[in-house]
Amino acid sequence: MESSYESHVGIMNKIYPIGLSYNNRNTDDNLHWHENLEILYFLSGECDVVNGSEEIKAQKDDIIIINSEAIHGVRFHHNFCEFIVVHLDHTFCESMGFNTSDFRFLKKINDQKIANLITNALEEQRKKQNFYQESVKITLLSVLLELFRNYIVKEAKDYKTSNKVKLVKKIIKFIYKHFDEQVSIEEIENYCRYSRFYISRAFKEITGTTIMIYLNNIRIEKAKSLLENSNLSISEISANCGFVSQSYFGKVFRKSENMSPLEYKTAHK
Repeated sequence: MESSYESHVGIMNKIYPIGLSYNNRNTDDNLHWHENLEILYFLSGECDVVNGSEEIKAQKDDIIIINSEAIHGVRFHHNFCEFIVVHLDHTFCESMGFNTSDFRFLKKINDQKIANLITNALEEQRKKQNFYQESVKITLLSVLLELFRNYIVKEAKDYKTSNKVKLVKKIIKFIYKHFDEQVSIEEIENYCRYSRFYISRAFKEITGTTIMIYLNNIRIEKAKSLLENSNLSISEISANCGFVSQSYFGKVFRKSENMSPLEYKTAHK
């Protein structure tokens, strides 16, 4: 099994193998995948969650389970949603007797007990009292227990074994590794050893977008981070994110964010 391009480095570590955060936004995710179990608990609003082969409507009180290695992302349709995100490191889960890599769970549930546990875990993390990390781990292990007791399913078709999905994961992994270079479709074609027509069609079918649009979306997200958190010039950021020229970077950025890179930098400093 190929390792995921998104390992959540910086979010989790061996001592605290958990990603737990509150979100209130309306910006779509780039479709992505990872080995870790992900849980989304929605507090308000309405959106669609791409979850494996399905697109699931999510609203207040819904809990969406993203199984290990499922391609996923949230589509907000310009609506703000308030939700809690939980990432549980798969090696930590397995060390506690919960094999989240091999078991599949229902993708959408409504369970007040689990909702309360997630809310309590976030509150513990916010307060940061003595032994809060141990408290959060214990609380989220209780969430795992509920999932394993009540929500394991056997899928008729395991989504992560699909040849097309494997190909798309391979392309996504390549993009994340080389987005800061001037990547061409020909390079991806040679890397995957499939025809341009086949990889383009498979990628569009699984992700709903083209390879080049996806690549530029990743570059724009990286550029936004650099504009917010670094002192690099616009030309340096353009080069660091793999754009062929600063003018093209500006064109793609404005189309995505409705402002120039300089305007974005000024607004977020």
